[in-house]
Amino acid sequence: MTRLFAERSGAGIEREHLVYCAGAAGVVVHGVDHLASDPEWGFWFTAAVVLSVLTAAIALIYPWLAPAWREAAGIPLGLMWAGVAFVHHVVGLLVAGPGPTDYTGIAAAVGGGLIVVAGVQADRARRASAGLAAPKR
Repeated sequence: MTRLFAERSGAGIEREHLVYCAGAAGVVVHGVDHLASDPEWGFWFTAAVVLSVLTAAIALIYPWLAPAWREAAGIPLGLMWAGVAFVHHVVGLLVAGPGPTDYTGIAAAVGGGLIVVAGVQADRARRASAGLAAPKR
């Protein structure tokens, strides 16, 4: 099992961290919009708030996480944000017209995609540190 925290990584982590932070910013903006415009407290809304806080917290400690943990956090979390925001906001915007939080929902969907990209970059960093270079094409 890998360690949760590692020494702050040098090469490449800055871009990966920036991509994750850009994605997290889209998610957090959408979460704040939901809180400000139409908070309907229920199980799913509470779960979304908790996951928004988790996404932002990971952005703060991201450079110190080991690559395997960055990958394990980024890919599923990003897929969840991209998928849920796309279905609930982007498709809703196209089908039923704009709702109160649909425009920031687009930011959350794009943010989720960016978080996935950061997770894939972390996977590449993990493989490179383990000596498993990607095959050249």
